Amino acid sequence: MRNPVVAVSGAFILLYCLSALLAPYIVSHAPDVMDARARLAPPSLEHPLGTDQFGRDVFSRVVHGGRVSLQVAFVAVFTAVIVGGAIGMVMGYVGGLFDALASRVLDVLIAFPSLLLALFLVAVLGPDLKNLILAISLTRVPYFARLTRAEVSSLVERPFIEASRAAGASGSRLMLRHILPNLLPLLVVFATTDVATAIIAESSLSYLGLGAQPPTPSWGRMLTEARAFFGQAVWLALCPGLGLQPLRRRAARRHRPPAAWPMRRARNGCRGCTSDRSGMFDLTPLPSSSRPAEPTAASCPSSTKPRWTSGSNVKIRGVRGARECR
Repeated sequence: MRNPVVAVSGAFILLYCLSALLAPYIVSHAPDVMDARARLAPPSLEHPLGTDQFGRDVFSRVVHGGRVSLQVAFVAVFTAVIVGGAIGMVMGYVGGLFDALASRVLDVLIAFPSLLLALFLVAVLGPDLKNLILAISLTRVPYFARLTRAEVSSLVERPFIEASRAAGASGSRLMLRHILPNLLPLLVVFATTDVATAIIAESSLSYLGLGAQPPTPSWGRMLTEARAFFGQAVWLALCPGLGLQPLRRRAARRHRPPAAWPMRRARNGCRGCTSDRSGMFDLTPLPSSSRPAEPTAASCPSSTKPRWTSGSNVKIRGVRGARECR
């Protein structure tokens, strides 16, 4: 694995999903059972992560709280994929005035911070899991609609779409039989990366008291309750906080602008790849007269053929997709 941070975050997310799915089989205490004799008990063999102010097992509540967060995130993202994908397909296929008006509406929705918009919707509709799912899904719909619209706009100009249209295929048949299968891989990848964002949104709203209501466990509400006991029972905030950390990092990486993405260091001996002292590619454009020559197999002493780097969408030194030697 080239990036150890991504590897550790991925391992935590995998463990998080498995523990949420197997919650009834890996915990020995119910998440809502109170024990006044074991209030704020430190971690032990009976309670691996200690107990809270009501004597409830923290490990059981963390596992079941993750299960609730996963359910909310998956349902919200799935709903956003269906609704946003349908809107984007119609926008990209129809085009014209409808596309222009719908694009302006999406611009307005995207201009608002997603968490602030979800907070407003839940505050109006009331704190409930159903309303929470509805609010999160509505905030994610514009992003899926914009993504789908851009992909469909490029697909409708492909030769196989033109041939199907010339053969007499209807618009619904074109979208369902030809466009949708080409959209699914893109939507699946985008949806899997958006689940982390939905979990962070659910935890944030629960932290503010607008998510899952007691006695339903939630990581955000557990952090809220742990504030009053942070000095004497640090494990109450540490356990759900550590669970959210990999998801927060993944969500931040998901929304980082392309200019902030790290580029791979150019290897020695490749004349077409220049890098500065920090190992990042120099993104300043060069005039056309001074653009570096593209490397060939003969100019790379340590390889037999050059290959493209992952930064093919960034103009590096005036070359679209610098090459490095392998």
